[in-house]
Amino acid sequence: MIPPTIALDDHYKGDAWEGMSIGPIVEDIDGTPTPPASACVSCRLQFREKRNKALGYTFQSGTAVPGTGTITITSASLYTFNIPEQVLPLPAGDWVWDFETTDAAGLPITWVQGTMRVVQDKSYG
Repeated sequence: MIPPTIALDDHYKGDAWEGMSIGPIVEDIDGTPTPPASACVSCRLQFREKRNKALGYTFQSGTAVPGTGTITITSASLYTFNIPEQVLPLPAGDWVWDFETTDAAGLPITWVQGTMRVVQDKSYG
């Protein structure tokens, strides 16, 4: 499955990012939208620099890790998630991102991907 691509709004460097909600995620089973069979146990969203794919920042579920943003799994069975507003420490540039879950069977799936441009804020160094 090739995940759909979403272009996020431009973001000013150093500003709080508005975050996002994802889900519910469904699969097309013979024309019927159906949640994945196995519950989600973890997820992550990573921003990588568009040209060289260098990791810029990671959001993840579970225990908070210094230097990593947080994602809340609001429903493991319906695959709904929330990334709250928080500082996004990315330098100015063009970024690509993807959102991946791991289910109870240990299988990872990338559900959505996208792009975002971080613009240099004139008042932020």
